[in-house]
Amino acid sequence: MRMGMILRVAVAIVGGYAVAALAGIALSRCLPWSRAEHVTAGMLAGLLLWPAMVMTGFALRTLLHVCAAITGIAALLAALALLGGWRP
Repeated sequence: MRMGMILRVAVAIVGGYAVAALAGIALSRCLPWSRAEHVTAGMLAGLLLWPAMVMTGFALRTLLHVCAAITGIAALLAALALLGGWRP
């Protein structure tokens, strides 16, 4: 396996996990639900977003595009969570 493919897989898996976690945090901070519904929404968002980010890792042409896309989505979700009152 080429080194570029190994890096692409690593970025997709680690970045996908970060996006999934930040989506759960952003949902829990921004939606006016009960605590149990926040947990459920965060888990479901993670189950949907992590595979989508891994697929994005292989859909884009270059490793730079993959890094930029995943970083951009993670930054957007982090900003949404911070605006919702999240304190890391």
